[in-house]
Amino acid sequence: GTLKATKNISNHIKNCSALLFGCGIGQSKDTLKILKTILQNSTVPTVIDADGINLLSQNTDILKTCKAPIILTPHPREMARLCGCSVAEIEANRIEKSKAFSKEYNCIVILKGANTIVAQPDGKIAFNRNGNPGMATGGSGDVLSGILVSILAQGLSPEDAAYAAVFLHGMAGDKATAQKGQRAMLPSDIIENL
Repeated sequence: GTLKATKNISNHIKNCSALLFGCGIGQSKDTLKILKTILQNSTVPTVIDADGINLLSQNTDILKTCKAPIILTPHPREMARLCGCSVAEIEANRIEKSKAFSKEYNCIVILKGANTIVAQPDGKIAFNRNGNPGMATGGSGDVLSGILVSILAQGLSPEDAAYAAVFLHGMAGDKATAQKGQRAMLPSDIIENL
């Protein structure tokens, strides 16, 4: 059951150099327990995306207990869930909302969208200017998270990994668009252009 799985996760975390949680995991009481186990036990850079963010929105205060660097990669709707507000409020205040959440919860926030924002807990904000609307499709964010965790696993700092991942993701998306067009592009096309 879940108890055995969480014990195994705690043991396996010790062998990791970076973690990614959330892509395609689903949302249940069991996956919430697994997320809590990861956040309480991880000592390596940990990326939370997709369903991981949706689960986290049920109790954001768990972030305050983390020992590891945490990077969240929400799109605007996921960010709205984390902040307990509307998507319109997020879109109207992307910088302020990202910056405030990053500072309060001591995590890096990569708020996806046009000019993706990378917010650091120390108040630094960066914008990624490449990428295109064709990347706003299911699975594209999973590609970004995969790029990010692979860069982290190679030893780059969480701050530099966040900047590099959003740039590489956008660059690959722009190359894919040049080949396929924005309407026909798939996440696999982004991967092929890395």
